[in-house]
Amino acid sequence: MADPAVATSVVDEGGNPNPELSVVGNPDTGNPAPSDAPKEGDAPPFGDNWRQALAGEDEKALSQLERFSTPNDLYDSYRQAQDKISKGQAKTLPEEPTDEELSAWREANGIPAKSDAYDLTLDDGLVIGEDDKPIVNNMLTAMHGANINQDQAKAVMNAYYTMERDQIAAVADKDETDKTEAVQRLRDEWGPDFAGNKNALTSILNMVPEAVRDSFKGGRMADGTAMMNSPEMLMFLADMSRKTNPAATVVPNADNPGQAIADEIKDIEAKMGTKDYDDAMQARYRKLQMAQNPGMKEF
Repeated sequence: MADPAVATSVVDEGGNPNPELSVVGNPDTGNPAPSDAPKEGDAPPFGDNWRQALAGEDEKALSQLERFSTPNDLYDSYRQAQDKISKGQAKTLPEEPTDEELSAWREANGIPAKSDAYDLTLDDGLVIGEDDKPIVNNMLTAMHGANINQDQAKAVMNAYYTMERDQIAAVADKDETDKTEAVQRLRDEWGPDFAGNKNALTSILNMVPEAVRDSFKGGRMADGTAMMNSPEMLMFLADMSRKTNPAATVVPNADNPGQAIADEIKDIEAKMGTKDYDDAMQARYRKLQMAQNPGMKEF
């Protein structure tokens, strides 16, 4: 009996075999020829253990192969690597390259010829300030020495200046909050003396040399709080002003408070006995007298 798996020739009308009509299978049963296409449930064409077969005893290689789901993925990765090599993007830089070799390698890998040739057009309108340029130049020199390419350098600078912008905004928000809270606390602490103590603050700040006055007022405490937003510092300065220059609370912003008080007393005394000398002027006169004579009791 013939093996049904063996090819059987189909004969023509004359009973002669016709090779062109040959089929594979069993013509008696009508079984179709087996297909070369894999069917559901079939083992992969390279077997389930293709990674182990390629890696052998090399565990590191096996670990690398585990990154690929199929042999096709492995082949795609190989093709991409070959494509990079053909374009000069993956050529290895010699340990001690010549100037020509280094220049060619940098050009092939998107690294500018010099550190000052990086394109630093930043995102979101960010700009490198003049004061920052020395720092940035040092950073670019270091990056160029480490062969950081253009895209990487720009990413680093964008990240740096985005962080700086966010920090500045956060400090500004905190300063505004601290200022509001400080004013409210001083109003609560000083009550009706708030205006006078505020004048005292102005007076003592005006005593700071002009060349360093803005720097002094812009100083910050150890915790980062702006000095002029610290209620404790403001209360200390106001108290010092009252002790060193009592007249300052009465005639703020005067270059010579003592003379200013004397002049105002003289003006008020000239109006005594006239219709202009009212209760408010009398109260002001008493205040000026006490400022001029700190030991005087209120009358």
